[in-house]
Amino acid sequence: MNMLNTLDDAESPRVQEVTGTVDIDLSPPPGFRMSVLLNLVAAGAGYYTTWNAMLAKRGASNGNSFRCSAGSRVLRLDIPAGLPLSADALAPHVRAYFAQQQLTAESPIVRD
Repeated sequence: MNMLNTLDDAESPRVQEVTGTVDIDLSPPPGFRMSVLLNLVAAGAGYYTTWNAMLAKRGASNGNSFRCSAGSRVLRLDIPAGLPLSADALAPHVRAYFAQQQLTAESPIVRD
């Protein structure tokens, strides 16, 4: 699993790529308020993402999981407090992850 903190501050999401058949615990880790899954989609010469699932922290535990199937590629973004949840807010962080992984981005990079 590849992981990237896109900026070196507490207001930056943590981005991880999940591949293959695996159960993903969607509970946000300590210090994060929400976890979001984006499908990584190949299109033409590049990639873009689409919304898949999200779970916000409420109380002490959440315990929800998501099954990632064989052949799928999913980005997990753990969202800190203070970062809005929107395609525009997540796009720079997804773009930074794509750059690190040498993936060409299609526009828009986060699609509804």
